[in-house]
Amino acid sequence: MRMHGIPKQLLGGCRAYQGSVRPIHGSVAPLGAGGSDTKEHLQGLSGEQQASVAAPLGTSLVVAGPGSGKTRVLISRILHLVQAHDVAPHSIAAITFTNKAAREMRERLEHALGPEAAAQPFIGTFHGLGLSMLRQASSQLPAGCRVRPGFSVADGDAATAMMQRLVKSTAGIDIRQSGARTSAEQKRTVAKQARIILSAISRMKNSVPGYAALKGEQAMLRELMQRRGTELTMQNKIMAREMGWWYEMYRDSLAQSNAADFDDLLSLTVTLLQESEAARCALSRRFHHILVDEFQDTNATQYELVKLLAPVDSLQKGRRSLFLVGDPDQAIYGWRGAIPEQLGERLRTDYPDLKVLTLRDNYRSSSTILAAARAVLGPQSRRLRPMLPHGPALRLHSVLGPTEEGELVARQIRRLQARHGVPLSEVAVLVRTHAQTRAIEEALVRHRIRYIVLGGRTFWQRKEVQDVLAYLRLALAPWDGVALRRIINVPKRGLGPATLAKLEAAGEGSIARALFPPAWPLEGGVEGTVAPTLPLLDRGALGLSAATAKKVEAFRALALGLAAALRSMPLHDALAHIVEATGYLDGAKDAAAEDNDEAVADSKDGRAVGATAEDLPSASSTGEAKEEETAVTLRRRLGQLVEVARLAGEAGAPGLPVADLGLEVESGRDERLEGVRAFLDSCALDAAPDGGEAAARRDSVRVSTMHAAKGLEYAAVFVPGCVEGQIPSPPRENDGGAALREERRLMYVSLTRAKQHLTLLSFLLPSRFIKELEDSGCVLERTEHEDSERRAPHRSHRAAARYQRSRRLNRPEESSSPSVLVADIGGTNARFQVWQLDDVLRPSRLILEKFLPTKDYPTFDDALSAFLADPALAGHAPQSAAFACAGPVARGACTMTNLGWTIDEAEVAARHGLRATVLNDLEAVGYGVPVLPESALLTLHHAPVQDRAPKAVLGPGTGLGEAQLFWDEAVGNYRVCASEGSHATFAPRGWKQRALQAAVQAERGHCSVERVGCGDGLRRIYDFLGSDEPSQYPGRDLGAKRDPAAISAAALDGSDPRAAEALDIFLSIVGAEAGHMALRGLTTGGVYICGGIFPKVLDRVRAGGVAEAFLWRDSRFHDKVLKHIPLFVVLEEKVGLLGTREQAIRLLHQQAEDVSIAT
Repeated sequence: MRMHGIPKQLLGGCRAYQGSVRPIHGSVAPLGAGGSDTKEHLQGLSGEQQASVAAPLGTSLVVAGPGSGKTRVLISRILHLVQAHDVAPHSIAAITFTNKAAREMRERLEHALGPEAAAQPFIGTFHGLGLSMLRQASSQLPAGCRVRPGFSVADGDAATAMMQRLVKSTAGIDIRQSGARTSAEQKRTVAKQARIILSAISRMKNSVPGYAALKGEQAMLRELMQRRGTELTMQNKIMAREMGWWYEMYRDSLAQSNAADFDDLLSLTVTLLQESEAARCALSRRFHHILVDEFQDTNATQYELVKLLAPVDSLQKGRRSLFLVGDPDQAIYGWRGAIPEQLGERLRTDYPDLKVLTLRDNYRSSSTILAAARAVLGPQSRRLRPMLPHGPALRLHSVLGPTEEGELVARQIRRLQARHGVPLSEVAVLVRTHAQTRAIEEALVRHRIRYIVLGGRTFWQRKEVQDVLAYLRLALAPWDGVALRRIINVPKRGLGPATLAKLEAAGEGSIARALFPPAWPLEGGVEGTVAPTLPLLDRGALGLSAATAKKVEAFRALALGLAAALRSMPLHDALAHIVEATGYLDGAKDAAAEDNDEAVADSKDGRAVGATAEDLPSASSTGEAKEEETAVTLRRRLGQLVEVARLAGEAGAPGLPVADLGLEVESGRDERLEGVRAFLDSCALDAAPDGGEAAARRDSVRVSTMHAAKGLEYAAVFVPGCVEGQIPSPPRENDGGAALREERRLMYVSLTRAKQHLTLLSFLLPSRFIKELEDSGCVLERTEHEDSERRAPHRSHRAAARYQRSRRLNRPEESSSPSVLVADIGGTNARFQVWQLDDVLRPSRLILEKFLPTKDYPTFDDALSAFLADPALAGHAPQSAAFACAGPVARGACTMTNLGWTIDEAEVAARHGLRATVLNDLEAVGYGVPVLPESALLTLHHAPVQDRAPKAVLGPGTGLGEAQLFWDEAVGNYRVCASEGSHATFAPRGWKQRALQAAVQAERGHCSVERVGCGDGLRRIYDFLGSDEPSQYPGRDLGAKRDPAAISAAALDGSDPRAAEALDIFLSIVGAEAGHMALRGLTTGGVYICGGIFPKVLDRVRAGGVAEAFLWRDSRFHDKVLKHIPLFVVLEEKVGLLGTREQAIRLLHQQAEDVSIAT
């Protein structure tokens, strides 16, 4: 039996994709009908496209902007090589970044060359190419790589499960530090930790080419320094040591299972070509022409692989070529190791004869859309030439929040259908993060609009499909530890964690070694025959009970039977036998329950569950009907899998014979089993995260992240959530602005997905990109908020309507939008802003912002008058004002003694005709908290936020401010009540805090919470530790530089152990006080820690001490209540300014009320 991949007949009904592993061998076949005219491939191309396609052999880089026809250029280049240069098709390798792009390219080539010739080039991903090469030459890898022939591929789920086991079983990882008590909470904590570690390992593998360079701690340190800057800090060393340790354990676990993860497919391939001259020569003979798409998204390992496939000396010798296509303006994968700079000087250095060609003509988007995209990217962007006429205006909506965004998007989609005839499949909603999709999906469901979430689970990622394929891998090689781990208790057969731990110990870390000694069940290895029986295990040595030993023997017998079936029947029959023999469908109820648990956990983690609208069970499906519906779905999908295997066998595509590369390999390979392995490889690669569009069954709106939309295009695009802190996302430290530049490119990519209709939506604090679009003069159409008006009446909407009526009554000549003045007044600077509001009195645009040094103005009125005199405010006179002051407020006035300023509401009204309110700075923070987006919060303890429930604000800074927020039904919003609770006596926990309290009390006469819970309190704790136990703190002492900032910095970089302990004690004290505030107010709306200290020490905050002190499980009462109360750290430094703006807007509402009563 010979087979390969997934036949393209299944691209429709079965939702299965053609395989990505292509054979890297073959003879030259006669060209298809498309080769009759050597100039045919250039027909219909523009001049710049023709120049790129016909570039001479050697090294060429085509810089292709969005919508410039780069895919067509790549296809035409292959045709040009075959038809104009008489190149053998099998000597061409075209490397893409997604399976979808590879399928599209292969289909187009089939149309041009005919199926036989089109099958000869390698067309696939970097991972597919690497796996093909490793299958043929893994025996030539150095022993240190620890991968043996016949290795399995651990997909993302398998790698995550492996790391989760390591996290749970390794000493020193206490998941209780996160505040997790329930089993579900603990699972989420372990899953999160595993994701963080795997992400770090993946970045390391992708940034340090080759296994020779991967030395755990050293490689991690190198990656950290590249990503965080060149400074070698103690913090980097500590993190590198910890992550390097995790990497070595993960690598050991993979080796025990003879498995490689997806990143290994690249690292191992680079190592193979670096270390094996035979492999290099074989590949050099095989491939003469290399084409790479999306080159700007290559990481260091992929770039090294390109250099090994196309050495510069071979290109300079003759008929060989390297053809790269990319666009630095669309480089959006720096977060996973991509190096867009490889398109620049690095490429010119490595390939001195590089020829650069450019595709500037855009055939996708209107000139309106391209102008907007260019405005976001900035003056450094390349100017695209629009080939389409001027299109509809760019629409911009400012709404109240995510729910209103979803509602507006749904209504606009219906309008596009009705007015412009845009099909649903030509509409996309692009979000920055998966967490944004929920409001969009809920609105689409309410309006009965079909949709599909791109980037969700594909057919190959379904649990039942992965389970049956794991059984197939086990039947092929019983020592496949990854497969064995997945299905040993699926369906449930009573082999729980305790039994698996005993088997793992007996097998010296490998369950497979304990169950299947090397001599059985396959005599002569994987290619050999199946033993008729297995000798019984010694249950006494294993520590198993008789009942458990019986279950283990039953599983071994099952594995033996599956191995025999695979070697005696066609693949599709073997798969059907697996489904029947394992009783998989009988366990459908349990499988459905597990899937549901995973979906709930995913949604709580803020990740998309990846379902399509048509995959979701009907609302009426309950009880037995729902179970039957689940069983039918499982039968259908597993039936599809069997059909896929049947068609793959009928296709008769060749396997992967190693001998064609001239490499020495073992003889006697079973052709049937080689076909099975090729089939499994294809399935593994198709299950990899693709980012491309899933096969759509019906006319459906596409809901996608911005990243997943790369390479796609739609008639209409909606971009909700254009909010500062979301797009662009919060900046990273020490990256020199690289993150912001990538966010600009991401926005650019999102805008250029649209052909005709482009709509942006924002709320709260609009993204800086919105302001740049407005300032650039792009055509922006602000539409009315008819969607909000059609919703149930809301107090703010009624007030806005009354306010508009009052303006028409009192000042009919004035037509400009209302605006408000806000200011945050500190000891050094006064920060003034004027905001323009929309028709529902929500912020729509920042008109002017200025920082005025307080020392330059004798009085507050002098500073205010200077700001209001700015010419930029012409036509934007504010109608109300709010001022936040760092001092106490009494009877509408605040006197700042250190400045000699008095901010008085009555004086502002008398001098400037402005209705104003004066707030304490903590009070302003309190009003800002309810309007913060989720992206501005770090969750330390997860619990539902109850609507309109009390909230608490805690602000450690110069002092320790405390405030409670209570819902006021009369005004339809929260009312902030500041308190002096921080002056209460400090309640220490543990002997060291009691000693601290005694020391402060001896010095000051009283130890309040504020004395040890503010910035100066951190210094007191540091001094106390030095005087109490100086000998236990080796290393440097901060001496006179022991201010809070210096102590925090020394704690973070690890240079001063005393500073580290002082910071931990300080954080614990603040966490405990947060718990006390929650108990006093039963603040089920959440406790919010604000101020500038916590965001600067997030690494220590995340360590768990704050949440642990908040819950205080040593108490018999605290955590019973506090487990229901969420705890957050506010990351938005402007939260006080947001609250001040909310109060200024509220004054406008009150004006509307007053006018309404008077009239």
